[in-house]
Amino acid sequence: MAVACSLEAIVLQWSPSFVALGAVGYHNKPTGSFVTLFNSFKPLETSTGVAKDIPSLYGYGKVCQGSQRLDKRNIAQRGLDMVQSWITSKKTSDGSSPASFSRRYSSPLRTGHKTAHLFTESTVYRYVEDLTTPKTWFKANVDHILALYGKEHAIQKEDLYLVIGTLDAADYALFVSHNHPDGQVNFNVSSSARAGQEWGRFTTSTDLSASIVGGPVYVEEAPGYSSVSKISTVKTSGKWDTVLLARLRFPPDCTEPTSL
Repeated sequence: MAVACSLEAIVLQWSPSFVALGAVGYHNKPTGSFVTLFNSFKPLETSTGVAKDIPSLYGYGKVCQGSQRLDKRNIAQRGLDMVQSWITSKKTSDGSSPASFSRRYSSPLRTGHKTAHLFTESTVYRYVEDLTTPKTWFKANVDHILALYGKEHAIQKEDLYLVIGTLDAADYALFVSHNHPDGQVNFNVSSSARAGQEWGRFTTSTDLSASIVGGPVYVEEAPGYSSVSKISTVKTSGKWDTVLLARLRFPPDCTEPTSL
């Protein structure tokens, strides 16, 4: 499915990695990743002592956190995927394994409109319920944070983020296009991807019937496209990657942090 959630001021990570709720850091534009300086809940423990004099966010008032797990596919559907994976794991007559896709997610593309799409299935949404305390803490400590990290990381006040919401995904697929004809982008989920392999493949088409389950899967990109994509590889353990962030920040020439 194409992800949509209630995160305000969403920041999409092009190079996802796990980011904890309460992280203080900045978005590294050249790499598309988030750089964590320390965590506002435990500044001393998470900064190797650099931020030892910055008080914990907990000291500024009550902070309630929430989380929601969203699974696109239920247990029965995942069981069928396992059976399909076993069937398609058999070799063909020439010794190779045929490409096989168990399902497809599609999203429309419109000529003249730049677009970014995120496809994922199992996710966890974590968030801070009330922003009063985080805003108070951020305003009181932003100058101290810049004094510690500003020069070394070449960042200014408006570059700093306080993470107040995250969307972590077991698997993800990112597609960004700046030039394309009317049509659609399809993400085809592999039925037999193993650890270390990409969990699916992107295809594009100007034929809208390609979104119908059981329709053709074109492995090449249709002509007229200028796009880039990134697909995660299957992992058997470890933390899920954070694909979306919601944050507090200071707009230029503003003294109050905002989530917008």
